[in-house]
Amino acid sequence: MNNFKNYTLLVLSLIVVACSSSVERSPANFDDEYTYGAELTFTHPQILEAQRSQGSGTVNSEMSERYQRILIDKILENCADCSLQTKIDKYGLEYGRISYPDGWYFNVTLDPAVVEVTAKPIPDSKLIEYTKRLELDLYANAREIGLRPSRNTGGGHIHFGAEAFFEGNSKYFRDFMVDMYNHAEIGSGILADDHYNSPPIKAQPKAQRDAFIDAINKFDQNSDESIIGLGLNIRDGAYNYQKANWGPTEKYQAINIERMVVEGFDTSEETVEIRCIRPQQSAEQFLLIATLFKKRMQYLKRMRAAGTPVKLNHDLGMSVEQKFQSFIRFITEAGEDPADYFRILPVEYMDLAWAKLESLYPGDLEKKMKFILDTSNESPFDATVKARKSYDFLVRLRDANPQFVQDRMEAVVAVVKNSDERFHKPEKAQELLAQVDQFMNASAMPKPSGFRATCEQIIQSLSLPIFKAL
Repeated sequence: MNNFKNYTLLVLSLIVVACSSSVERSPANFDDEYTYGAELTFTHPQILEAQRSQGSGTVNSEMSERYQRILIDKILENCADCSLQTKIDKYGLEYGRISYPDGWYFNVTLDPAVVEVTAKPIPDSKLIEYTKRLELDLYANAREIGLRPSRNTGGGHIHFGAEAFFEGNSKYFRDFMVDMYNHAEIGSGILADDHYNSPPIKAQPKAQRDAFIDAINKFDQNSDESIIGLGLNIRDGAYNYQKANWGPTEKYQAINIERMVVEGFDTSEETVEIRCIRPQQSAEQFLLIATLFKKRMQYLKRMRAAGTPVKLNHDLGMSVEQKFQSFIRFITEAGEDPADYFRILPVEYMDLAWAKLESLYPGDLEKKMKFILDTSNESPFDATVKARKSYDFLVRLRDANPQFVQDRMEAVVAVVKNSDERFHKPEKAQELLAQVDQFMNASAMPKPSGFRATCEQIIQSLSLPIFKAL
């Protein structure tokens, strides 16, 4: 497990170095800077069970409150510079604000079935520094007590400050909304796949799609229209349907623009919320995704300045491979390296990502190491599949770096061990064990300490009646 932590911090450091050269610096006035508002969620099998027992519609449970307190205590225990303020949220529930001497803070709150952490908006010039804090003070302590992000519960929404993101330019806002409409794969499998909570417009009924297209076409005929004018046309025409009948319907969309079109928000509070993002499994993933959308917005501004603004693309149905290729374009046009983003893709894209990685960097071991490193995933099924697939990848890398392969074993074992076994199938665990035995014997490497016992323990737990019933 220590190997896994060390590799995680190593990769975070490498990403930090890569990003630092492109971070835009600004004077003390943050108004000109991009800002990022994080919404990070963590859960635990006991919290999920408590939520199921209570039913939907409740924000908190005795169990979620317990883990909220444990997490706050753990952070304060390990962070000498952190201080705590107790506050009351909109539901009348207590939450903890963890503050730093420089004034930045994050809130440890509750939301249905999760412990949710929201942070004071991060200015671009502090993104690297505060991302490190999130990794060391939040994610590391959450892992220690068994709290983890879940692919299927909670969210990883990111708020971008509208002032710097759009610069008060309605054309930039138009281009962003069209770009997200075109790249529906982001909310349909790539970074999220929840059409109840955050559906892309292309996943909505024809009436809503047509209303969005009509709003864009009218704007293109009268580009003097304000951001609020265009935003209201989109909201009133395209954001008036919600598959699960959750309210308010205008909130539960892939892109939430309410803070930009509703009166009562200060300029510093106006944000565009990208909701079609799964919970980030690490602070590194938050950094990657935040950076990607910033770079993508800068690309759209360059396209507009060159007289070639993005046009509507009306293609609807997309296969897994088409979604993957579309996302590759989204990344490369923004000037980013696709290899940095392959590790955050769901399991169904792993084979495509590996093939692309080998075509882009056939002899680059470091890129491949980064790819297979992040096999952690809250979804037990995905965690098992990723672990199994990573062994296939390790076989290919064995000759290039035997020591790395040997060191990597315990990290992959930890992924399986830390998964919520209730959704596993015993035969899959047996298959994993057999594959590893075969690989380790073929490579003449010693099995990691406790590996067989770990797998057998998982198999035994899966044989209990409660798991058979599921």
